[in-house]
Amino acid sequence: MELFSEIAKLTGLPYEDCFAGFRYTVFSGKACYVVRHKGVRRYAKDEIVIALGSGMMTVHGAGLMLRDVTGGELMITGSIAHVGIEGMAGPRAAGDGAQKP
Repeated sequence: MELFSEIAKLTGLPYEDCFAGFRYTVFSGKACYVVRHKGVRRYAKDEIVIALGSGMMTVHGAGLMLRDVTGGELMITGSIAHVGIEGMAGPRAAGDGAQKP
């Protein structure tokens, strides 16, 4: 796919790293779409923890709700304040690989 080729070129990452593995997108701090997750580990209105294989993703916010959970995809809605990733290549926080809308 052309998009992933461009991302690989811009980031210097191997093409496989841009295409394979988990991906997530935060939409205006109101929704988070996650692809290729390994399951929900914790679910509360202010925090949702998602397994990513060798790591975890934590979504912090208010009024968080799981929507459209199918196979390896899910949608979280609510007021998303912060998304953090841990355990993939060490912990990351906003400004260091995580996304803070």
